[in-house]
Amino acid sequence: MNKLIRKFLPWAVWQLTLVVVCASVNIPTITWTPRSDWINVKTDVSPTAVGDGVTDDTAAIQAALDTASARGATKKTVYIPAGQYKITSTLYWNSASTFSGVTGVAIVGGGKDTVIQWYGESGGTMFWSKGATRCRYNGITWNGLGTAGIGFYHHSTTTVYETRIRHDNEAFYNFTIAGIQSYGGNGDGTAPAPTAETEITNCLFDTCAIGVYNGSTLPNSYQWIVDGCEFTSCGKGINAPYGKTIVLNTHFEKSTSVDVTTRAGVNQRLRRCTSNQSKAFFSVVIGSTPTATVIQDCRINAWTDTNGAIQMADRGPALIFDCIFTNPPNNNPPIKLSNSSVPYRLTLSNTTCSSLTTLVNAGTNSSTVVETIPAGLLASNVISADQHFLKGSALVDSGTIIDIKSAPYNAAGNGTTDDTTAIQSAINAAISANNGSIVYLPVGNYKITQTLQASGNNFTIQGCGYRSSILTWSGASNGTMLSISTPLNVVVQQIEFSCTNDILAIAQTAAGISSITYDGIFYTHNGNASTMDIGRGIVLSNLPASACVYLDQINCPLNVNDCGQASIFGKYVMGGQLIVQGAVNPKTGFLGIDVFQGGQMTSSNSSYWDVTVQDNQNVVIADYYDEQTFNHIYLDRGNGTDAGIVTIQGIKQHSFTSSSVLYVNNYQGQFMYGPQSFSSPTLSSIIQTGTNSCDIIFLNDTFGAGQPNITLDTGGNLIQTQCLYGPSPYTYMTDIMPTNAPSAISAALDHLRMLGYMDIEWRYVQRAVSNSTFESDTANSSPRTTIGFSPANWTLSASYSNSTGIRQATVVSDGSPFTAGSHGLLLVDYTATTSGSRIQINPALTTTPDSYQSAVFAFDFKLNSTTLATQNTDITVRVFSGSQTQCGLRLRCLGTTASIWGNISGTTTSLSSLQRDAWYRAEALLSPPSSTASSTVKLLLTPYSTGVTATYTLTGATTTSSTGLNSIQFNQAVTGNTTDITLDNIELKTNDPLLAQ
Repeated sequence: MNKLIRKFLPWAVWQLTLVVVCASVNIPTITWTPRSDWINVKTDVSPTAVGDGVTDDTAAIQAALDTASARGATKKTVYIPAGQYKITSTLYWNSASTFSGVTGVAIVGGGKDTVIQWYGESGGTMFWSKGATRCRYNGITWNGLGTAGIGFYHHSTTTVYETRIRHDNEAFYNFTIAGIQSYGGNGDGTAPAPTAETEITNCLFDTCAIGVYNGSTLPNSYQWIVDGCEFTSCGKGINAPYGKTIVLNTHFEKSTSVDVTTRAGVNQRLRRCTSNQSKAFFSVVIGSTPTATVIQDCRINAWTDTNGAIQMADRGPALIFDCIFTNPPNNNPPIKLSNSSVPYRLTLSNTTCSSLTTLVNAGTNSSTVVETIPAGLLASNVISADQHFLKGSALVDSGTIIDIKSAPYNAAGNGTTDDTTAIQSAINAAISANNGSIVYLPVGNYKITQTLQASGNNFTIQGCGYRSSILTWSGASNGTMLSISTPLNVVVQQIEFSCTNDILAIAQTAAGISSITYDGIFYTHNGNASTMDIGRGIVLSNLPASACVYLDQINCPLNVNDCGQASIFGKYVMGGQLIVQGAVNPKTGFLGIDVFQGGQMTSSNSSYWDVTVQDNQNVVIADYYDEQTFNHIYLDRGNGTDAGIVTIQGIKQHSFTSSSVLYVNNYQGQFMYGPQSFSSPTLSSIIQTGTNSCDIIFLNDTFGAGQPNITLDTGGNLIQTQCLYGPSPYTYMTDIMPTNAPSAISAALDHLRMLGYMDIEWRYVQRAVSNSTFESDTANSSPRTTIGFSPANWTLSASYSNSTGIRQATVVSDGSPFTAGSHGLLLVDYTATTSGSRIQINPALTTTPDSYQSAVFAFDFKLNSTTLATQNTDITVRVFSGSQTQCGLRLRCLGTTASIWGNISGTTTSLSSLQRDAWYRAEALLSPPSSTASSTVKLLLTPYSTGVTATYTLTGATTTSSTGLNSIQFNQAVTGNTTDITLDNIELKTNDPLLAQ
């Protein structure tokens, strides 16, 4: 599975993994270092809050909210420290009767240790946001105590459009209506205005009638993203009758009605979700307008509704792939299509229920079509229906805050004083400290006249959000505001870059290993947010294979220039053009975006393209939302010499009159768009020119204005299936499925699987071994004659020299080609004596997995040729739970013959011959030590030279253990043998998608 990614994923990705998925299901404790512009409800308002669970703290918290949301406020973040806060009436941003909306305010708390409890009237609302835009809520536990109706209510009573809202690390307990509810809105500039572009990340919903109620009464609550959340014992997990919701990496448990439900005509996406013991997983209430649903890589176990786990009462079309159903309540198919009056189109791929012979109840309409696409090369990324995604480990803020308004920096932040020198000095101090310092920009408008330089390791540049922390460019035209080169563990977040559209907000390059996160980046033209979709925004240029970029949330154009070797992953990219180009560097990396929203409000620019992909570059976008644009997708071969692939699925695409949805200018390779709902008022224009072969695929699409106008040159190969057009009554288009169509669609679904892998890999894999690639260690220039330069954080045993030879473990400039790092670990023993020589390394585990956790033990190795090649080498490789071996391998060289051995039914057996001086990757999939007394180990062995993986089933531990996997050892098995082996990328990983095999 995922061999293409696993072969080329750079080392720096490992460094971005900061989270642990804990056994207990709860949000984390968060420890903050308060900022200078925070309002502490216990000290900075009158009356002060007590937080003892007895005193009524309503007035204190409301006073802090009023202060933060007052017009011209210089403090816009309300800090609620750990405590139990009793409230008896609804909280608001600005309780004044003249309230007309606020922007860029925030509430932060201590996570599970900051609890606000309701003691007001039955059915009441704890917090009501009546028109607050681009706001953040982080680290609050809301408890309705079974009395409150709503925890957090988004219902704008003004013309303020609530957008770019973020709920992070919050818990919602015991609400009789909903944990979070959005009312919806007219979307026409009148009250009520909608709430859209809202993220709910790492939140818990427990015992709520509805966890998230999106678009309860009116439409336009679009682009709600529920990511990494947990829904436990709710009636309905997510109810979206008028809202478009994207659900990612989320677990549902024991929903008494349904995990996720919507009505026909409202697109929904469910990717990498798990459901255990709920009544049903997904349902669509019947309606007239057809829209596309996508359900990808979900595990559904033990649902109780005898009608099915997934029930569709709309026209479709729909795509379901990589889903696994287990323990059904009866023999009825898990997928039911209730379409007696209208036809349905469903596309399936790699979806199974091992205990049932039929997956789909196709309904009574004879026109229903269920099409099956063959499984691709890649597979699921979700491990089991019991997999949780909520991150429960404590989050600790940096203890070093470099406040640019404080001495010795003394930035003014008044919009007129030049603050360039002050900000640069603070950045320089953080770079020099190399200790995770945060360069903090309090509320203010900071004028800069020269490019800020930020190249170094282990620091953050942080503001407090849109319209709060503003960098304003007053330098020369065509300038760059922030330049970053070869960053490692760097974060830039919650800053507005205000400039004209000829100014580049951020320019990043790299000359080696690098990793950076961009989060909450806003790009405005002199403060005008409606123009953030055009201009230069963020430009990534010439990033090598060891570069990693994580786009958590950016609100600006993105330009990717010749970064084909790098790994670039976007969680939420919105409000701007995407341009991908460059033909110098090979396309061995990855570029993908989970949720993309771009190209809005460009009615004044008919030459605008939302997405431009030149030089046969690659990109995958899972969920694209686009409206009020002109030209949409432009693909160009340019200087590309090998075939490319572009894969897009979407929620909505809407263009103005005389627009082009797709223009393929001699692009070579493959383009797939779908499912997507094209809602333009005129016929969609699709044009391909040139002789280069390009498969153009439309899968499960809807075209609201009629059949699209498709014009193809000699290179264009049209594939279309399960598509329909309107206006009502909708009609299905004729399928065009040439012989290569199934394999082409499978390749596109593999592209989406790769994106899912990157999401899980980046954010959820826990690595228990530190210093996995030895890149931070100094290489030994004479490894076979000089002891020294031992790898950091590892315990070495019997590593020494004597008069007859050398025994040692040392870091060398000989890294595995499976990743971009240049260093490896060399184990050498040339003593050739019988004196009991032993080489052993025991890793220092950064964390110890729990006994219930399965894991992947992975390492790269190369058996080296030496002058003593005629002598024997015998190395044991073992993973321990306490003193019990969970996995054992042996690497042997007998003269010039090499092989790998493993335990099968109690006998050490040769598995495969090996080439000397050749790199291999071994990946052992280990069962939880506490799970079974007769565990097995699946071993994957991949030679770098071929990339073809062989699979072996080995015997694991014969008894259970209450200890988690806690030790890895490489040691010489037989005294008197020689040893000469290079190791790299030694890791013990939990939550790895590889475990889904």
